[in-house]
Amino acid sequence: MGRDLFRRVIADYSTTDRMEALTAQEQLADALTAAHDDEEAERAYRKTLDLIAASPTGRSGTSGATELSLAELLLRSSDPSKVNESATLLGAIEPEIEQMSMFRNLVLRYYVARARVSKSLRRDDVTRYAELALMIAAETTPSIPRHPDVGRPDATPELVAELKQLAGGSGLIGCSNT
Repeated sequence: MGRDLFRRVIADYSTTDRMEALTAQEQLADALTAAHDDEEAERAYRKTLDLIAASPTGRSGTSGATELSLAELLLRSSDPSKVNESATLLGAIEPEIEQMSMFRNLVLRYYVARARVSKSLRRDDVTRYAELALMIAAETTPSIPRHPDVGRPDATPELVAELKQLAGGSGLIGCSNT
């Protein structure tokens, strides 16, 4: 039902209100990802990136993390070329992620994805990215004091265990999400 509404907004507003269509396109991709319709979600994220590239306002109307969402989705695939594409996407958005320091939840997702890519590609930096993710996962101080839940990293015990394994079993001081 919600996905049909997103599709209708995309169809109805793609020529008149591109920002509404762009917003709906990314939300459709997110909904398809949540429903594990990976092929359709991938197409929807790619369409979102095309709309961003064609938009005079760029990422306005989106989460600002479309490439991250697509990279995370591609990592769910067993196709090695998709892992390489994830690495490319993550490398391309690194400057944007560095500017999003208040949104620690996005930074955590980014470092988790980087660690997973590094593991898949057998790179030497897997430990570094896993340790950075663990440090963010352990944060308890809100980055936006007036809105304590906005941007707050949310790491499940399973994610923390995965990150510790990726970090070579190192138990970072202060990481109490176990």
